[in-house]
Amino acid sequence: GLLTAVAGKYYSMWMVAPTSSVSNCDDVEHEMITVQTKSWKDNVPTNAFQSKLLNGQTPTMKQRLLSLFVPIPSLFKAGLIASTIGYGFTSILILLRSLLVPSYAPQTVNVNVL
Repeated sequence: GLLTAVAGKYYSMWMVAPTSSVSNCDDVEHEMITVQTKSWKDNVPTNAFQSKLLNGQTPTMKQRLLSLFVPIPSLFKAGLIASTIGYGFTSILILLRSLLVPSYAPQTVNVNVL
């Protein structure tokens, strides 16, 4: 559980959420920042309350609504990777324990699921 949470937090913070290397658009020369857009997803804010896009434009209502749905595939991927790492690592540890200590019997309590 803990390893899954750590892997999920890492992936969602560093791999899913794009950030700008520019802190603000108020340069001394007031130059317009040009951002190369590769797809329509690049013109969607990273959150619905973001005041400006990376290119300095104000997002429309449609772009703000899309910002709720665009990250779904990336977040699904993050959760899938995190759970694979967490539960996969746990399964490997259980397998190693059963190979190294074959006499170990975990104490479990039968639970009625109904």
